[in-house]
Amino acid sequence: MQDCRSQGQRPVKYTYMRLCLQLGAPVMRTTEDTFMQVLEEALTTLYGLIGGALLIDLIEFKALTGVATLRCRKGDVQRIWAAATFVTKFNNVPCRLKVLEASPSLVPDTELEK
Repeated sequence: MQDCRSQGQRPVKYTYMRLCLQLGAPVMRTTEDTFMQVLEEALTTLYGLIGGALLIDLIEFKALTGVATLRCRKGDVQRIWAAATFVTKFNNVPCRLKVLEASPSLVPDTELEK
């Protein structure tokens, strides 16, 4: 098996993930801050302080649908995915955090609209 550097390719460092936050209470609005708080709480609950300290960049967020595009390290995808599956509540409000896509070449919707 050949190394990717010998073929002129760079190793993949980051992966992009698209997640959807669904809140069970119409009173709560889905915002960027709410989304990130739910994700950080899920990571901290499952993995402790180290899990809550993962480097995650919020690339895009659509408040109407609750869909966010994140950039994270390739090695952190499984941790984020696992933590998202365990989300059932946030501030005593039922909710779900679904992973829609994960790919090293996922393009945010804003780039497609140009």
